[in-house]
Amino acid sequence: MHKSRNYHILEIEGIAENVQTLKYQNFYHKLIELSVYMQKLHEPEELYDYIVKEIRSLTGFDRVKLDCFDELSNGTVIAESKQAHMPSYMGLSFPHSDIPSGYRIIWSYFFYSFIQYKAK
Repeated sequence: MHKSRNYHILEIEGIAENVQTLKYQNFYHKLIELSVYMQKLHEPEELYDYIVKEIRSLTGFDRVKLDCFDELSNGTVIAESKQAHMPSYMGLSFPHSDIPSGYRIIWSYFFYSFIQYKAK
């Protein structure tokens, strides 16, 4: 998601393996529903909470979070949807030094990351 003029733009690109799982037509209609509903939200916090909740619902991920970065690349978690047993990261801040410069460069182009966690 990024901002262009007065609009927030959410871009979603399908991955071939997931198209079967998401059943393309249902996924397309769900995206239309999401976009119509998002236009009714007036507060940024409502929009952020809705987006992470719906992305988690669509993908089945255990956690989806939205980070906001300042001009120095320090970040703060501003929205989160997670499984109940997981600790919350909401409101946590982290300095730019926590994220290697290579990743910061990649995120400046792609705006997302996937982190896989396996319990031992």
